[in-house]
Amino acid sequence: MRTRSLFLASVMGVALLGLAGSASASPSLGLIENFVWVPAGQNGDITVNCTSGGFMAGGGYRGANFAVYRSEKTGSTGWRVQGRNITSSGDYLYAEGNCLFGLPSGASIAATVNGGTVNVGNNSTGTSTATCSAGDPKHKPPIPPDVLLSGGFITQLGTSGSKRVMTIYSDQRSGSSWKVSAYNTTGGTKTVQAFAHCLHGYSGASSYQNSAELEPEGMADAWCNGTDIAVGGGYSIVRTVGNVPLQMVSIYGPSDWDCDMNYTLSSGDPDPNSLSLAQCLYAP
Repeated sequence: MRTRSLFLASVMGVALLGLAGSASASPSLGLIENFVWVPAGQNGDITVNCTSGGFMAGGGYRGANFAVYRSEKTGSTGWRVQGRNITSSGDYLYAEGNCLFGLPSGASIAATVNGGTVNVGNNSTGTSTATCSAGDPKHKPPIPPDVLLSGGFITQLGTSGSKRVMTIYSDQRSGSSWKVSAYNTTGGTKTVQAFAHCLHGYSGASSYQNSAELEPEGMADAWCNGTDIAVGGGYSIVRTVGNVPLQMVSIYGPSDWDCDMNYTLSSGDPDPNSLSLAQCLYAP
């Protein structure tokens, strides 16, 4: 896994990775992380919070030895990650946060939209979807649709350390919704729930998703266009290889969403079925 070049400072386990954005762009993006040591076979729970004036737009996680079963926004400024260390050695679990600063007056990141909790039987798949508000064009003045920034998920662990969580094989945008799909091999019925994180009241703002195919060494970087900023993202992987934990699902730079996956390709070509998916914000 690569070492980040944006690291600036670390105090009591919290790393401030940097603040970026073009000179004319508003808002700007702050990248932060927090970490916790998790013994072998134990569960880790870590939250990272934006500094004063920042709003949590999206997030992710790092940890090559973990089955992550929760990755979502908490409150207006936090990102929470929970995962089980499924190896025989202790390791660090990281929560990664992407904070927006300088939102114009009247703009905010709306309360998290909860998708339905979906039951998934053993050896079955299930999908939960959360959708941003469509606004109200008949209201005076009209209320514009909220802008999808990112999403998250929560699922359940298996009954023993050797059984990881359900495989989250799709964690991505679908129109104005965030969609999370899971494959259950835990031995019993489990649940999955998606969350959408939406920008409210920002006139002229929009978002989109860009993708990059998995490279042979197991990494994929999806870039936003021009000076647009990567506020979040997700991934889509082949379900049958998803039983290996992802090492990194997070921002790697102000316009770069990175996925490092714990498997390599048998061929020397990129895999069109395994994608890193950047969630990009255009904010004039």
